[in-house]
Amino acid sequence: MNYLISHHTVQHSFLSMTARKKTMKHKLIFVLDGHVSARVGKEEYVISSHDAFWLPLDCLTATTYFPNTHVLEVEISARSRSRYSYQAGYCAISPLTLALLQQLALQPFNPENNQQSTWLKALNFELETLKPQINTGENTLEKACKQSPNAMSFQMVINVREALKARSSGAKREKVIADFFNGSESNANELCLAIANTPLS
Repeated sequence: MNYLISHHTVQHSFLSMTARKKTMKHKLIFVLDGHVSARVGKEEYVISSHDAFWLPLDCLTATTYFPNTHVLEVEISARSRSRYSYQAGYCAISPLTLALLQQLALQPFNPENNQQSTWLKALNFELETLKPQINTGENTLEKACKQSPNAMSFQMVINVREALKARSSGAKREKVIADFFNGSESNANELCLAIANTPLS
């Protein structure tokens, strides 16, 4: 059923990604632990633990969930008459919003739970006040792969992601192994299994 506002938490033990498409709902991504990247326009932005990132309705985006990432996502139906920002980006959230998100993360969505419904209504008011921002060049995945403390880990994950995407797009297996794994079939299989829980087909 399409609720006006709902939430869900997901534990991504391995690499997970979505295809690039327009969002059908407003969405707030709140990372409880780990890292998520969201492509908006020509850039891809890293969302780390305790970061909140807003994706408005009809936003063209693709999302990558890094291994060992725990995320809470709040979705708002296009039917909602509330007014939300149509700017994607990072959000500075209030202490009240943070407290509501932390409470919602502890339990699955249940429309029959009156207390939870009250929390979601309060959160909805808070979401109307968000002022998402993106500073071009900051917090990008490209920059994180070069300068962050997790640079090497990020590089390996993105390498596996791009290899799997290339393979699914029809690139020959031998070429993918040569391009992304220095020609080592054993490295290709080991890294794909460790990071994405799937062998390179």
